Amino acid sequence: VLDYARFSATRLFAEDKPTAPAGAAAMSPEDMMKAYAEAGKPVKEHDLLKQLEGKFDAVVKEWHAPGAPPMESKASSENQLLFDGRYVHSKFKGSMMGQPSEGISIMGFDRTKGEYFTFWIDSMSTAAFTSHGTANGNTIEFKSEMTDPVTKLKCAFRMTMEITSKDKHVFIMYMTQAPSTQEVKGMEITYTRAK
Repeated sequence: VLDYARFSATRLFAEDKPTAPAGAAAMSPEDMMKAYAEAGKPVKEHDLLKQLEGKFDAVVKEWHAPGAPPMESKASSENQLLFDGRYVHSKFKGSMMGQPSEGISIMGFDRTKGEYFTFWIDSMSTAAFTSHGTANGNTIEFKSEMTDPVTKLKCAFRMTMEITSKDKHVFIMYMTQAPSTQEVKGMEITYTRAK
């Protein structure tokens, strides 16, 4: 196995190198490290995430049928900044569809791609939910899709996170369930800083 790995590594460096931008090809190793370091520094987009740090009480509204009143419940979220404010790690506790639920998310801003992203897992699923988005002022809009575990059809999501202040933010999730092309509001969570 070791010899095969050594052989593969030798071929990797001996064969044609992947095409790179002209400027990158001429960079010294030191300049490349500086470029990587610069791309890894937090920027103003990360300041928006810093407002989410702390403990929050939440009110969750879920819509399960068009025109029906929402199911309402209470929840909590504890958010911690990671790696000098590059990411927000959130622990959510509440209920979904009347059942106790816990979830964990990571949110950040990728300077290389120029976009925000989230990664979510919870106690009611075996799937990871990822989304990507951009900000307009204090509102971040994410988009994603998943396969419905019952119908096996694709379901598209559009989510907004409006950070009104360091003490309040509102998350809204809209869904478009195939074969329909109509977007419907599925969930709204209002977070208020715990006292």
